[in-house]
Amino acid sequence: MNIKPIRTEQDYEGTLRAVEPMFDNEPEMNTPENAENVPTLRINAELPVQTNVES
Repeated sequence: MNIKPIRTEQDYEGTLRAVEPMFDNEPEMNTPENAENVPTLRINAELPVQTNVES
C-alpha cells in the first residue's frame, strides 16, 4: 500500500474513488485485497462503534 498525503482536490477525489469500493465490497479473508483492510479492522477492534444510542 502506497500512502501519500492528500494535498489537492484532485488527490481527495482520487482517494475517495480508491476507498469507496472497500466499504461496498468487503474482501475475502486471507487474500491480498484483505491485507489493505487490516488497518480498518484494527481501528474497529480498538474503537468499536456504539450502536445503542438513546435519542
